[in-house]
Amino acid sequence: MAIWTDRIEIDASAAHCFAVLSDIDTCGVWITQVKQIEKQYEGPIKVGDQWLETRTEGKGKREHRMAITLFEQHGPDHGAPPYIHTAGADVMGGRSFYRFIVTPTTNNQCTVTLEAAFEVKGWLKQQFAKLIVRMMQKTEKDLLSRLKAHCEATTS
Repeated sequence: MAIWTDRIEIDASAAHCFAVLSDIDTCGVWITQVKQIEKQYEGPIKVGDQWLETRTEGKGKREHRMAITLFEQHGPDHGAPPYIHTAGADVMGGRSFYRFIVTPTTNNQCTVTLEAAFEVKGWLKQQFAKLIVRMMQKTEKDLLSRLKAHCEATTS
């Protein structure tokens, strides 16, 4: 498995940041490549749920049918922090996932740690996975800064 991590301090409560991370309807505000999401499920997200995602890639837009194959959520309703939001989908012969770990530092501040990974089986595919993760890192280099700006702008 190839993985990269990033971390940021946010001036908003851990519960608020977790709520933002869990809201697929507004993720395009801070995941700027996402232009539209058409959910094809009802209720809270779970493994097996799908959506059609339109995102900017390079100079154009592409549609991707996303199917959740990995989902982990531990939020304020599930107990004490840290809060965890993980979602993953099978893409390009492997599984890509983003895990966000939200840890309160004070009542109105938290640290968000991002673990982004691409996992495959086989030595040759693992070399390819390292390239995919480097591309993810380059594409998403400002992801946590955008999340921070959105959380801080929408906190009460």
